[in-house]
Amino acid sequence: MEKLLEARQEFTCDLAELIRYINSQQGFKCVVGRDGEKHMKDSLHYEGLAHDLLIYRDGVWIEKTEEYKFAGDFWKGLRPENKWGGDFKTADGNHFSHGFYGRA
Repeated sequence: MEKLLEARQEFTCDLAELIRYINSQQGFKCVVGRDGEKHMKDSLHYEGLAHDLLIYRDGVWIEKTEEYKFAGDFWKGLRPENKWGGDFKTADGNHFSHGFYGRA
């Protein structure tokens, strides 16, 4: 349990830093997605180690994975455990997670 708590604390701090970074970029604003019930109990979202972010550029929601790359690169640069959904086999550009026991 202690390792999960530590991972969740790291994830939370990094997520706050990512949101601040995105919002500091000219024309970009970020909001947290509504993760809630769409994720299963075996998901890192359910464990508090993943979240979907919605990024807007000049008031328009960006939907393409490649448009999230700047955020994904920043996220991965914060710590090795951080994973970006844009790198997944089935790309999920707005997904940001903290790997835990081999799960991303």
